[in-house]
Amino acid sequence: MKVLVYISVAGGIAAVSFPSAAAAAVYADEQNINHFLVLDVQSAEQEVFDRPAAAKYLSVSESTLRNLERAGKIVSASIGRRRVYRRQDLDAFLNSLRK
Repeated sequence: MKVLVYISVAGGIAAVSFPSAAAAAVYADEQNINHFLVLDVQSAEQEVFDRPAAAKYLSVSESTLRNLERAGKIVSASIGRRRVYRRQDLDAFLNSLRK
């Protein structure tokens, strides 16, 4: 999900959700909003990630994520040809780094 954040006409900060950055940019153009940010926001309820999203969640590259998986430090599952990662497994890995 993308969130467009901008200063409203009233002077406050406004935020509107969009499915893509392109949709947010179209809205900004239609509303004559010149200065804005488009933020990529993960849903707090998202429990399963594909490899690119899991790598982003951990702030590592996809190849680093694959290496961590091969080393047995992160658990994943296959759905067809895709690898998926549960949030609780990613969080467990992050927590293990703090010890």
